[in-house]
Formats: sequence, structure tokens, C-alpha cells
Amino acid sequence: MLLEIINLSVEYFRGTKTIPAVKNVSLSLDGGESAGIVGESGSGKSTVALAILKLLSAHDSKISGGTINFEGRDILKMSGEEIRKIRGKDIGIIFQDPFSSLNPVLRIGKQIEETLEVHSDKKISGTELKNRTLEILKSVRMSDPERIYNSYPHQVSGGQRQRSMIAIAIANRPKLLIADEPTTALDVTVQKEILDLLSLLKKEMNMALILITHHLGIVSQTTEKLYVMYQGEIVEEGLTKNILRNPQHPYTQNLLQSIPRGSHG
Repeated sequence: MLLEIINLSVEYFRGTKTIPAVKNVSLSLDGGESAGIVGESGSGKSTVALAILKLLSAHDSKISGGTINFEGRDILKMSGEEIRKIRGKDIGIIFQDPFSSLNPVLRIGKQIEETLEVHSDKKISGTELKNRTLEILKSVRMSDPERIYNSYPHQVSGGQRQRSMIAIAIANRPKLLIADEPTTALDVTVQKEILDLLSLLKKEMNMALILITHHLGIVSQTTEKLYVMYQGEIVEEGLTKNILRNPQHPYTQNLLQSIPRGSHG
């Protein structure tokens, strides 16, 4: 088992109020497997993703229960130094908005190089570092990797920014890639290209994939199993194809009915 989450609960603080965001969530993922977490905004799905990497702010949130085992070790018990070794190396993440996630004052190539340097066991020379970065840009199907390497985020299209984010996330060939709403700001054609790319990279690198989205149609061709979240809880889980064919929970049924006819395969 690569990832096993058991009874994860997370609370947010708003002034004097405590708001339960995630309640006793459990899910599991084997190496090379793909899972979707689907739910509307505020359902808790992104909170689960941030908890996996211990990226929740200690100022306004608290993990109140549960364990997150990655390769048999509880992430929640790891020190800051231990989790930093895993972030960006064994677990990569793609955030919703690449424009705000990429550093606007650094060229895209430099941002990929920094990810490689941080997690490299030996010092990589300038030429080798650039060549490896260009190879990574090619692997995310950039048509002009040299130009992208030298570009700032504002100089490329939305789809190219998202591919750049994916390049950073997969630079060190992670065992698990978390894609948090990776197609939200993209048009339909580019959405399909990004989803196809994620599926391709998953197979090429034999990495596990967690795809987080509010849209059931997006997970239909991309994931093997599915977790449906509603108000902080998992209300339905199973094989993606089975849930899409025969949803049991009323919330899942409503989500499925909201998809335009023919878009969920």
C-alpha cells in the first residue's frame, strides 16, 4: 500500500468558531493506481490533499484525528525536515491556479531546475541541469521547450503554464502525484489535453495519481476508483466505472445528472 488515510479529521478556526472541514475520511491507494476525489467547493477534498503534504496552516486549522500512512510511515508524525524530503520528490502536487503557484519573477526553466537541485543526491552541473530540465519540458509535451525554458509565466499561455506546473511536480519522478482541480481555468480543448497528459505520465512513470475535481465527467477516463465527498465526509466510494453506471448516494446521483449528456463516457 502506497498511501493509506485512516479516519482523517480536520478543523478550521474562524474567530472563536471551530468548523469541521473533514470528518473521518479514509482512503487508500496502491502504487501506480489512480483515484478521483469528487465533490463541490467546500466539500473538503482540497483539505485532504493539503493534509497529505502537511501544508495546512497551523494558524487557522488543525488535524484533529487520524493517520496518513505513506509507504508505511505516518506523515502526521514526521518532522518538518522529514516531510520536506518527501514533498516534491516522492509526492508531487499540482495546484488549481498555475499563475499564482508559479513564481512570476523566475523563468520557468529556473523553477524546474530548483526542484531538481533541492532533491538531488549529488550536485548537478549547469549544462546537465539545463539538459534534464529540457527533457522534462519535452516529457510534458511542450512543443518548444527551449522557449518555455527561457520564458516567465506571464509570457506563456494558460495551458503552457499548467504544463509547466506539471513539469515541476514530476521533475523528480514522484511515486504519487496529486492534481488539485488541474483544469479549472482552462477551456475544454486544453482540459482534455491536460487530462490525457496526466494519464500518459502516470503510465510512463508508473506513479499513483489522485485527481481532485468537482466534475464527475473529468474522472471518468482518468481514474480507476472514486471517492465522492459531501460536507467533509466520503459518502460513496468504489470503482469509478461502477459508480458512474450505478450511483447509490443521492448526492452522487445529482452530480451525475449535472453533467452534460455524453460527457462522462
